Amino acid sequence: MGKAKPKTAAKSTNGDGKASAGWSPYWTPPIAGLVLLVAWLVAARSFSGAGVDEASKKDSGAAEDPSRAGSRNRDEKPVKQTAKTKTPTKSSQSKAETAVQDGPYKWNPKTLSVVLPCAGEGLFAKKTVISVADSVPGGIGGGILEDIVVVDDGSQPPLDKDFLTKEFRKEYPVKLVRHKTAVGLMGAKSAGAAKAAGDVIVFFDCHVAPQEDWYRKFLDSIAMNYRRIVVPVITNLDIDTWKEVNRNQGFAKCYLTWDADFKWVESNSPFMPVLSGGLLGISKRWWNETGGYDDGMSGWGGENVDQSLRSWLCGGEILSLPNAFVAHMWRKREDPRTAQNYEVSQLDSVKNKARAVLAWFDEYRSKAAEYPAMSYVGQSLGSCREGLLDGQKSQVDLNRNVGNFEEVKKRLQCRPFAWFLWRFREIYMEGGLLPTEVYKLREVKSGSCLTYLGPMGTHPSGSGALSLCLFLYMFS
Repeated sequence: MGKAKPKTAAKSTNGDGKASAGWSPYWTPPIAGLVLLVAWLVAARSFSGAGVDEASKKDSGAAEDPSRAGSRNRDEKPVKQTAKTKTPTKSSQSKAETAVQDGPYKWNPKTLSVVLPCAGEGLFAKKTVISVADSVPGGIGGGILEDIVVVDDGSQPPLDKDFLTKEFRKEYPVKLVRHKTAVGLMGAKSAGAAKAAGDVIVFFDCHVAPQEDWYRKFLDSIAMNYRRIVVPVITNLDIDTWKEVNRNQGFAKCYLTWDADFKWVESNSPFMPVLSGGLLGISKRWWNETGGYDDGMSGWGGENVDQSLRSWLCGGEILSLPNAFVAHMWRKREDPRTAQNYEVSQLDSVKNKARAVLAWFDEYRSKAAEYPAMSYVGQSLGSCREGLLDGQKSQVDLNRNVGNFEEVKKRLQCRPFAWFLWRFREIYMEGGLLPTEVYKLREVKSGSCLTYLGPMGTHPSGSGALSLCLFLYMFS
C-alpha cells in the first residue's frame, strides 16, 4: 500500500461526515486491491440471485475457489470488537452435529489425552487435574481418558513439591513433565503432546473444570472428520467452589483481524475462522500431519492464528461444540488470586503473529504490514513496509525462515489465503469489515495520535489516549 499521508486540512471527519477542528487525520486511500475484492464479493453475492445460498453460507465445510478474482485486499482494521456467543438452541446444536464432512476422513477414536500446560498455577493445577479426571467415567486410564499430561513449565516451587505430590499421583496418576526453566506456552503444549497416548489430544488451560459429557461431544464430533478441530463453549469458573457459573455468558468463536489478531464473534454457523487457542481438541493424526506448532515461534501468542490457518487452508476445519462446556477461570484485576505468575512478552506475541503472516497471508501480507505493531520499533507509520515483515531496517530480529511452513503446504496441498477470506465472506463482507477509507486522528497542537491502549486478543476492555504517532515505545 502507498505511504499513508495526512490530509492538508487540520480537521477530521466524524460520524456524520462533518469535520471537527483540532484534529488532522492520517488517511489511507482506497486502492485497486480493495476495489477488486469488494467487487468480487458483491458479484459473487449477486450471481446466486438473492445472495449466497443460506445453507452454503452457514454450514458448508468447503468454499468455492476464489482464485479467479483479484488477489489483493488492502482495506483497514476491522471495526467490530468483542461479542459474546449466544446460549445454544436445539437448532444450533443439531446444525453443529450434522455439519459433517463425510467420506475418507471418518474414523473411530476411542481414547483421549488431556494436556495441561501449567506455569505457576499451584493449587489451580491440582484442582484442574481432579476436575478433568472425575469428569470422565473410569478416570485416568479407565478406558476413555488415556492419560493427563501435566507440563510444569518452570513453576517455583515445582508443582510436585506441594500439589502434585507422589501421594496425590497415586490417586491421580498423571504424567508429569517438568521444565526447570520456562519454555513458554507453545513449547509446553508441544512437550505435552509428545507424551500424549490418546487418539485425540485435548489442550486445556491449567485452571478449568470440564462439564458433564464434554468428552463424548469431543470424541463424537472428531470421529466425523479426523481433520476437525473442536472447541467447547468456554464459561465461567468460581474459583472458591470450582463450579461453573453464568453458563449463558459463554464464549466460543473468534474471527481473524487484518493485523493477525483475533476477536470474539457471534455467528449462526458452527464453523469458526479462528480458535482462541487455550481449549481445543484435535486428533493426534491431524496434529502430526499439520506439524503441530511452529518451532520458530516462542513464548505465548500467535500460535492460534497459525494453527487455525494451517488447518483451514490445508484441508481441515474448526467447529464450535455448542453443547460441550468447560468452565474457565478468567484473570481479574480485582482478585489477585487469578493473577498470572509468569511473564508474557508482547514482543514474542507480535513476532509470532508476524511469522504467521509471512507463512499464510500470501500477497495479503502487505495489509498486515500497515499496522504499527508490525512496522515495529523505530518505523514511522508511513514506512511500515520497511519494518518487521519485509525485513528492512527493523530493529527487532525476526526469524524469517518459513521453510517448515512450505513443507506442510506442499505435502498437504494447502489453499491460498484468498480461499479463507472467501470461506468466511459472511463475516468479512456482511459484518462491515471492509471500510473504503480509514483514518488515524492526530491532535494538531501536540502532534500526538489517538491510540487504542487495550491489550491484544479477546480482552473486552481498553481505553484511548494521545500518544506518539510513531509508536516508538509500544514494545520497548
